Amino acid sequence: MECSTCLNSAQCTGCNGNRTLVNSSCVCPPGYYSVTGTVQCNPCFYPCSTCVTGTQCSTCNSTSNRYLSGSSCLCMSHYYDDLVDQSCQSCQYSCLNCNQNSSCLTCDSSIHRGFNPNTQLCDCISGYYQDLTLICVQCPYNCLTCSSSSVCLTCNPTYSRVLNASTKQCDCPSVGYYDTMISPVCAVCDYTCYSCASSASYCTSCLNSTFRALSVSSCLCTNGYFNVANQAICLSCSYQCVTCSASSTTCTLCSISNYRNVTPTCTCLAGYYDDGIHAMCGTCNYVCQTCSNGLTCNTCNLTSSFRSLNNITLMCDCISQYFDAGAAVCSACSYSCLTCQKPS
Repeated sequence: MECSTCLNSAQCTGCNGNRTLVNSSCVCPPGYYSVTGTVQCNPCFYPCSTCVTGTQCSTCNSTSNRYLSGSSCLCMSHYYDDLVDQSCQSCQYSCLNCNQNSSCLTCDSSIHRGFNPNTQLCDCISGYYQDLTLICVQCPYNCLTCSSSSVCLTCNPTYSRVLNASTKQCDCPSVGYYDTMISPVCAVCDYTCYSCASSASYCTSCLNSTFRALSVSSCLCTNGYFNVANQAICLSCSYQCVTCSASSTTCTLCSISNYRNVTPTCTCLAGYYDDGIHAMCGTCNYVCQTCSNGLTCNTCNLTSSFRSLNNITLMCDCISQYFDAGAAVCSACSYSCLTCQKPS
C-alpha cells in the first residue's frame, strides 16, 4: 500500500503520500511517523526529532537543548519550554529549572544558591555574595553575611564578633580577644594579656591592677611579683626576692643556658620565644628573626637574611630574587629571575 510502483511485493520503486524511497522501501521522512492502516505520514509532536507516534518521541534534537526522558523530549536544566515558539528558552541566570524566564522552580545548591519565595529567584545563600560575574562567592571569614568581599552586613555574635560601622568589618573585641585572620571565631587572648594581637600570647597591653607590665609582647609580673599559671593576677614575692618564680620563696636568676637575657624580666633572646610555661625558651622557626610562638614570626631580618613578614601566614618569606634553601638566609635566584624555587 505504501508503494505507488514496485518490482514485486517487497520492492518499491515509487511511494504514495509523503513517504520517501529508501533501499526499495517507502518510509516516513525524519520528523514524521507512520499512521497505521494508511499510507500517510503525520508530523511528530514538535519536541521530537523522531517519534513512534505523534507524542511518543524516540529521539530529540540535541541542538535544541532537549533530552529524552521516557518518550518525551524535555528541556535541559537552565531552560524552559516556550509553548509559543515551541523552543527551549534560557531561564533567568540564577535558576536551575524554571517555567518562565523570570521565575525559578529549583536552585543549584552546588553553586551556593537557594530559593527566595519573595522574588521566585535563586539568591546566593547566607555567607555568600554575588560578584560581578554573577557567581556566588563566599563572604570573608569574619562576616556572617556580606554584600561584597569588603563589606560585612551582619556578624555572628556567638563568635564574639561586632560590626564596625566605619570599616564595615566584623571585628573582634579590642579587649581579651584577637583575630586569627583565618577562623571566623575570635580567639581568646592568653590569661596574662589585657589585649593581644596575632596570637594568644602576643600581648599589646596589660592590666595594671594585675601587677603586670608589657615587655616586648608579654605581660610579665612586675618586680616583686611572680606568675601563677592561668591566674591573671601576679602574687607578691617574698621580701627576699628581687624576682621570683613558682613560689614566693623561690628566687631565681636568669639562665643564659635557657636562652634568657640576664635582666630582671628574663626575656628570651632573639630567635627564641617564651611559651609561658617552660624555663627554656623555645626555638623560633629558622625563617624568623623574632617570634612569640614556634609557629609564627613577629619580625624578619630583611638586611641580612633577605626576608619579609607575610601578613597572612605570619612567617618570614624570602623577598623577590631570593629563594628558601632551608637556611635562615635566603639564597639568591639566577640573575634573570624575579622569583624562583632553586638557583636555576
